[in-house]
Amino acid sequence: RHSRKQKASGLATAGPRRTVSATGGHPSSPLTSEHIPPPTVELLFWAGCPSHPRALADLRAAMAEEGLDPDSVVVREVGTDDDAAREGFVGSPTIRIAGADIQDPGGEPVGLTCRIYRTREGRISPVPDPSDVRAALRDAALDRREPT
Repeated sequence: RHSRKQKASGLATAGPRRTVSATGGHPSSPLTSEHIPPPTVELLFWAGCPSHPRALADLRAAMAEEGLDPDSVVVREVGTDDDAAREGFVGSPTIRIAGADIQDPGGEPVGLTCRIYRTREGRISPVPDPSDVRAALRDAALDRREPT
């Protein structure tokens, strides 16, 4: 069951995994193409960490700015240590674009914990720098366009 707060914020999830592509981008967006689908964007969170609603709002704003459908984010709760190990989850919130973490977690251990990010100015933050999110969205789009 999901709390009213989760439902209102869009954090309620239907199950352990939903596959949704980031469709609906603007035709003029460099991140979308008629022939190349946009990357899958995921936000993984642990309910014990209070920063995931802000991270989701920032992620959706960045997606809209980049011409992607902000409602296509796959939001998944990581609720157990086993889930964390299976996902390689190093803390909440974690944002993955096309399966890649937007900020290399380095040697951080997996587990149910709050994640710490560094902004481009060097400050510590409970959410990724929005500029890093936009850059990761653009990089994922470029990677999808490069010939194999």
